Amino acid sequence: MIWIAESFRPEHLAAFEFLNENTTSDLNFFAVEAELWKIGDSPMAPSFNVVAKPNEWTKIRREVAKAASADSPTGRTQLDFWSKFADFLAQSGSPVPSRTPKEQNWMGWNLGRSGMKVSATISVQKQRLAAEVYINGAKSATDFQQLLQNQNLIEDQLGFKMQWSQEEQACRIVVYREGAPLTDQSDWPAYFEWLAD
Repeated sequence: MIWIAESFRPEHLAAFEFLNENTTSDLNFFAVEAELWKIGDSPMAPSFNVVAKPNEWTKIRREVAKAASADSPTGRTQLDFWSKFADFLAQSGSPVPSRTPKEQNWMGWNLGRSGMKVSATISVQKQRLAAEVYINGAKSATDFQQLLQNQNLIEDQLGFKMQWSQEEQACRIVVYREGAPLTDQSDWPAYFEWLAD
């Protein structure tokens, strides 16, 4: 993210420093002050001065330390599963774009509407997969109710029942695939097909 302004107050610069020190290496925050210069009879020209930027060495060192501390059998399985799922999406011509795999139990995509996402989740311990629509934000209850009014039509079109739940902060529409152990990678192609479908 690049924020361009005439000047920055110290609290803004402190916020940029905090964000650059505490976010992942794929998020970078720059504060740029803009000035206009005129030399002699030349036309005015912009000058940009970077006053806050990420310290890549700090971010990379933190990411490496985080990866080392999170190096667990579950984390390795998650990373391996999502890496192979991303390859599957890329090679299958799926309309679902692949994402950068991470050591986490989910991979998500925006639906093009504020507050609505679709995500795939895996649980090594519960031996199950899930595909869900996650709705949050100020209009989550309204958006959820609009979908809920068409629940039967949606489920008929999909060919399966889903679990619909409205919570205080967010709403979920989810379908589970139980009995999906992740220990046997020979089962993974079927899981990829199920999640992408």
